[in-house]
Amino acid sequence: MTTEQDTWRQALWAWGEKLTQTGLWEHDLASGELIWSDNLFGIFDHDPGAVESSLEHVLLRTYPDDRDRVHQLDVSDKTSVATALRLGIIT
Repeated sequence: MTTEQDTWRQALWAWGEKLTQTGLWEHDLASGELIWSDNLFGIFDHDPGAVESSLEHVLLRTYPDDRDRVHQLDVSDKTSVATALRLGIIT
């Protein structure tokens, strides 16, 4: 894939997030790093990069009844896990 194709794909993904009012995060299981999409920062009322991307921050802003679903993700084997969660966000 060329850089131009990658840039187009990222722009298309960001546009889709805005249209659907969704956000994306990626959790690097080996390093523990959590990476948020720009739209996820916006959902939490922050500018991109204004706060540390952390699972704790997500959980603090998630309805208590939805938090268990995040904790139930089994990432103990440190392999790639792809899942979709719909979480109620406290604003």
